[in-house]
Amino acid sequence: MNPHLISTTAKMNLKTQLSLFISAALIAPSAFGVLCAADPAKPTAPALPFISVPITLDRPGYLTAVIEDENGLRACNLISEYKSPAGKMTFNWDFYDVGIQPGREKVKQGDQEVEVLKPYLRHLVKPGTYKVRGLVHDGIVMKYEQSVYSPGTPPWKTADMSGAWMGDHGNPFDVLFLDKGENGQPTLILATGCAEAGHALSFCDLTGKKYKGVNSDNFHGPDAVKNDRKPGADPNKLYFINGNGLCTLGENDRHVMIMKPSRKKPLPVLSDYAHGDLAVYGGLAVLSESDNRANIDTTTGNLLVVDLATKTELCNLVTGVSRGIAFDTDGKLYALIDGNLVR
Repeated sequence: MNPHLISTTAKMNLKTQLSLFISAALIAPSAFGVLCAADPAKPTAPALPFISVPITLDRPGYLTAVIEDENGLRACNLISEYKSPAGKMTFNWDFYDVGIQPGREKVKQGDQEVEVLKPYLRHLVKPGTYKVRGLVHDGIVMKYEQSVYSPGTPPWKTADMSGAWMGDHGNPFDVLFLDKGENGQPTLILATGCAEAGHALSFCDLTGKKYKGVNSDNFHGPDAVKNDRKPGADPNKLYFINGNGLCTLGENDRHVMIMKPSRKKPLPVLSDYAHGDLAVYGGLAVLSESDNRANIDTTTGNLLVVDLATKTELCNLVTGVSRGIAFDTDGKLYALIDGNLVR
């Protein structure tokens, strides 16, 4: 995978709109009816004079201009994404609307019958006042913005784990702030749910510079990462949830599964489709998620309480749609249930 990101930036000069608005009283004889595609077997409407629309640009750009009626409804596309020079230009309008595509028809081609699109039908616009509106921009250019994901220095893996990018299958899902990380300095821990060649956890200083990374567990990375909020607990002891269950980091930062929730209703989340949340206080962990695949079932949720010491489920509470959860330092649990913050 190429570790460089090329972003597409459209430099839209939205302030540079056309300064010219014209009003033209159009008298459209109803006898002219509908203009059809040229067909020698059918009579065509007499040719109408054009109205000339002058447009002046103070610099080159890509021009789009439309004609609208007095209610702001589109009557005609005058010009679209036209690479225009600076200066004055003149475009013509024949008083007909943009037209409709009436569908398909079958026609003979040699000894075969094929289906083709019918010719567009355009109609004379109704008499009234019309205006020209448009915009001009400098074009779409490619501009280097940044490297992919976290700023590994260098962007390949190193022995001290300070290099390499973050997860290469997803954006960061969660972030944990530590007053004092493993380096003795304030630290941000970024977590991503899926990482193949990159790191599932990135430890960064407050400028975003990465000083440590942790690999994924066979693609699995944390959907949420937390520490024990009880005063006196080790803030660098991390707990997280992923597709394998409730985990922590063991020797050499290997993923160690604490327990995998049972598959009973309400389902306790943990899947590739669900991004749950986690809160820990005093050796108790609470897992939150709407009924497993949140993009399928968004009517129920659950709060699963786990004893970390015994690695057992204490209870599994059925709730409304459950999202973010957090303990305060006094052990009070706050949760987003059905869009409401509750305690």
